[in-house]
Amino acid sequence: MPRTRPPKPTELLKLSGTLRKDRHASRFDADIDTLPPESSFPPAPADLHPRAASQWEPWINGLLLKRVLTPADFSTLEIGFRHLSQALYYSDRIAAEGMPDFLSDDDLDRRKTLDKLFQEATRAYMKVMYEYGSTPAARAALKVPPEPEKDLDPLEVVIGN
Repeated sequence: MPRTRPPKPTELLKLSGTLRKDRHASRFDADIDTLPPESSFPPAPADLHPRAASQWEPWINGLLLKRVLTPADFSTLEIGFRHLSQALYYSDRIAAEGMPDFLSDDDLDRRKTLDKLFQEATRAYMKVMYEYGSTPAARAALKVPPEPEKDLDPLEVVIGN
């Protein structure tokens, strides 16, 4: 009798997104189509800018539904959101300063410093969040496990919808 490869561990199948009900029914122990309970991911850090904090939950839910996010990613995601919070803070400060044409030389130097800090925070945010699909180009490069196959209605197959 030929030797066969040992099966992949169930946890590895879950992480890679290849755990399937039809193929691994004997060791299937969770519904892969649902989000984990809300208590399994941390809430937005309390010190985030309000606009950054309002984006925390939609990002988490979207990434969990695509099976891209794991608990190991939360610290990296938090760092990205902290950079976003800094960028929004500097953006608010820049908006409060007014137009640069009407600023004195001292105010203009402060404005240039704020602009530089804003650009650095934005660049750092985009670097971190690019890994999670923050731009269309990043989403195209993102390797998302395939969606589970749905049971098709035979009539829908014939009609083509």
